[in-house]
Amino acid sequence: MLDNLSISFVPLIPIELLLALVVASIAFTVFALFRRARGAVWRGFSLLLIILVLANPAILKEKRTPIKDKLLVIVDNTSSEQLAGRTEKANKIVSRIKEELANLPSTEPVIISVRDEKDETRLFYALEQAKADIEKDALAGVIFVTDGQIHDTPSDKLMDELKSIPTHAILTGAKDETDLAIIITEAPRYGMVGDDIKISVRLDVNGSKANKNKLYQLVVRKDGEIIGKMGIGANKEKSIRFKLDHAGDTVFSFSVKSIEGEITRANNTAIAIVKTIRDRLKVLLISGQPHAGERTWRNLLKSDPSVDLVHFTILRMRGQVDLTPSYELSLIAFPVHELFQRKIKKFDLIIFDRYKMQGVLQDFYLRNIKNYIK
Repeated sequence: MLDNLSISFVPLIPIELLLALVVASIAFTVFALFRRARGAVWRGFSLLLIILVLANPAILKEKRTPIKDKLLVIVDNTSSEQLAGRTEKANKIVSRIKEELANLPSTEPVIISVRDEKDETRLFYALEQAKADIEKDALAGVIFVTDGQIHDTPSDKLMDELKSIPTHAILTGAKDETDLAIIITEAPRYGMVGDDIKISVRLDVNGSKANKNKLYQLVVRKDGEIIGKMGIGANKEKSIRFKLDHAGDTVFSFSVKSIEGEITRANNTAIAIVKTIRDRLKVLLISGQPHAGERTWRNLLKSDPSVDLVHFTILRMRGQVDLTPSYELSLIAFPVHELFQRKIKKFDLIIFDRYKMQGVLQDFYLRNIKNYIK
């Protein structure tokens, strides 16, 4: 702690008026001395005291405590850092830094731990956040303790600031680590039923022990089923085309077998989920009997241009005795087999309106509906 004495003036009147009094007093004193007036020196001294009182001098005693320099240590604790004993290495490095700084009492470490953020390692974002809490010009240096997998980049402003700040990186990985990783470089998020889409994947092969001239086998699955196996070169990208054949989520997975000495198998598989939608919603409406609400159903469904409606009303039951001559009947037979066997998968929604299990649908067709829904 340092003591500092100083004199400060806080005038009781405006400074301009105080300066004017100083000038007038000096002129009056000089004139009195020139005329050899009695008491001229004492009058001048009295005026000086009055001006000094108006200037309101004060003695300030400051006690200052110097701010310690800060060494910012950004420690990577994301998922990739949990592999191959990297966490233990990082802890030893941080402990060693603290031991070294114990010999520098004017510098203290600020340890920042960085976790996964949306499966990304954002060390420079953590640096900017931590730097905002440190006093200006107190940042003595920055040390990154990481495996080198970083997904963000510093802003131009931060880059300019780091030019004048010692910045170092200590890598926790080893030079001979081997790892295969499947990376999806291009994949659509949405698609229409019947569309062809393209998904591009890349196989990253890292490590001196890995065979980078080998052709690896890529296994492709769609909704859990293997649909193909093909070769893919090390550090090469491959584009594969698929056809979307059903609504809902379509899950594509791409994987390669692990090799000996690989540090992790978690990244040997990559998954892409494509949300598949139909161009128009196909609705089958079955009315068990005519009623007033039937028109409401029709108007509701037909008012939406994105709905294709197929509507049947059951007017006669099977085996029903009707004395009306057949040549006067204009009814058509209900196409049960056509709707619930051959074309059932073309409908997105089936509505039974006042059907009441009238026996038109046999158990076989009800099982078809049940299986399709599942």
